[in-house]
Amino acid sequence: MAKDFGIQNDDNLVIVHLDSEDRKLLDQEKSIMIVKKLISLGLKVIFIGNNKNIIEQILHKFKDVIYITVKEIRFSFWLITQTKYFIGIDSVFAHVADAYNVNGIVLFSDYLSHLWSHNSPNILTIYPSVGKLTRDIPFSLIQDSIKTKFSIS
Repeated sequence: MAKDFGIQNDDNLVIVHLDSEDRKLLDQEKSIMIVKKLISLGLKVIFIGNNKNIIEQILHKFKDVIYITVKEIRFSFWLITQTKYFIGIDSVFAHVADAYNVNGIVLFSDYLSHLWSHNSPNILTIYPSVGKLTRDIPFSLIQDSIKTKFSIS
C-alpha cells in the first residue's frame, strides 16, 4: 500500500487531518508545528482534507509531506486503516481511526465529550479547557502527546 505513494516503510506513516468546521480548527502556526514535530520523529506525513489554506502552507514548508486528495471519501477511510498513526481534529476521520484501533491523537473541541468521545484505548483525546475551542489547546500539550504516543523505536 505505502509503495503506491513512494514510501517504503509502513511503520512510519502518519495520516494527518487538521481541517473541519471553524470552531474545531487550529491556527496555521500550530498545524505547521505539529507537522514539524512529526517529521522530527522520523514519521512520513500523509495529509488528507480540504482546507486549502492549511494544506498549501504545509506543502510549501515541507517538501516531503504527501497530500492525497480523493474524490471518494471511502479511500481516505481505507488509507487510515492501513497506517500506524493518525492525528487530527475530531471528525469522521478520527472516528475511523478510533473504530480500527489506529494509534492516534484527536484534538477535541467544545462538543459534549460523553456523546462524541473516542472509545479505542489507542486514541488519546486532547480536550481544551472548559469554554475553550480546539485552537486554545496549548501546543506544549500537543507536542508532549506526540512524543509519547508516536515515539519510534
